[in-house]
Amino acid sequence: MPLAVISIDAASWEDMQHLPVRGRHSLVRNVVGTFPTLTYPSHATLLTGSFSHGILHNEKECSKDWNIDAAAIKSRTIFDAAAEKGLSTASVSWPVTVNAPVSYLFPEIWPPRQAEEQIRCYMDVMSPGMIPFFEKYRHILRSFKGRDLDSFSTIVFSDILRKCRPDLAFLHLADIDCCKHQGLTDYSFIADCLERIYAAAAGYDIILLSDHSQRKARLKFSLRKAVNDSRLTFQEGAFFSYVYTDGIADGEAYEKLCIARDSYPDCIGEILNSEEVYERYHVKGGFSFVVEAGDGVYFTPSSNTLFSNVDKESFSMASHGYLPEKGPHAFFLLDSERASGKELDSAAMVDIAPTIAALAGFDLECDGKVLEDLYE
Repeated sequence: MPLAVISIDAASWEDMQHLPVRGRHSLVRNVVGTFPTLTYPSHATLLTGSFSHGILHNEKECSKDWNIDAAAIKSRTIFDAAAEKGLSTASVSWPVTVNAPVSYLFPEIWPPRQAEEQIRCYMDVMSPGMIPFFEKYRHILRSFKGRDLDSFSTIVFSDILRKCRPDLAFLHLADIDCCKHQGLTDYSFIADCLERIYAAAAGYDIILLSDHSQRKARLKFSLRKAVNDSRLTFQEGAFFSYVYTDGIADGEAYEKLCIARDSYPDCIGEILNSEEVYERYHVKGGFSFVVEAGDGVYFTPSSNTLFSNVDKESFSMASHGYLPEKGPHAFFLLDSERASGKELDSAAMVDIAPTIAALAGFDLECDGKVLEDLYE
């Protein structure tokens, strides 16, 4: 049975109560994510089942360039394993998939603002098999983001399922994430997208899942301004920040971070060194520290002001990037005649990739385990 996997970015199981489910299903209510709970690292985990896949942030280390290329993933992915098995695959708007071994590939990228440049960028990264679908529906991509992009992705994905019948197909939809960032609640658009997909997916098992949820923010705070040391470089992720050091000993850097925490105890939470991050989350990188934001505090990358208000325009009303054990969590739902009907309260996000692989008929060696209770 072919398998379609739809990621509903930032949705929790509570959100799914407002969205359509087709038939017999199994469920994991709380999928506990890996660190950090950002979109690109989480989607890399969903593809690999690995803690240490190498994607540490949506953006590259200390850069504004996004982690779009599959070559940045240091672990074997579902797409690698599927290609080795000779399976046909599709991936539409899934993060970190540029140059992935996918039959029908339309990766998520962040192209320039000018329309013609955007079209050229997409043409450069999509697979040959995707070009006819792009040409047919590119008029939908008026803004290349938000609901325009989700509408395009849904229509293209549905057409691929109907006409090409890939063995394994992945789709990423971001509307709920965008709404939550702006403090909004609206399920109607994603519900319409799912109805369209269900209509095209006859004969498919369907997996609905998410990468993380979101927590509300009450205040923006500049950690970099509070510390105010040019030898420290900060890469914020909303509710946490990586800290990189250059020309300063880790001991002195830690003291400076602690002084800032003591000065602003409501704005700064835990301070973990790289060894503690690895021990707790099995993640390594070039950073020296991870600093957690205080409850409801959003670390801003700006150093203009120490405090500022959250707002819709900067997508800071709510966000992800919190420590994964704190939640709220992602979810996983198998909609299939093969579903056992069982509901699990929790599972680890690294368990999702090997479970998808098993349902698709192959093994994926990784850190996670197959959730065999979910299917028959």
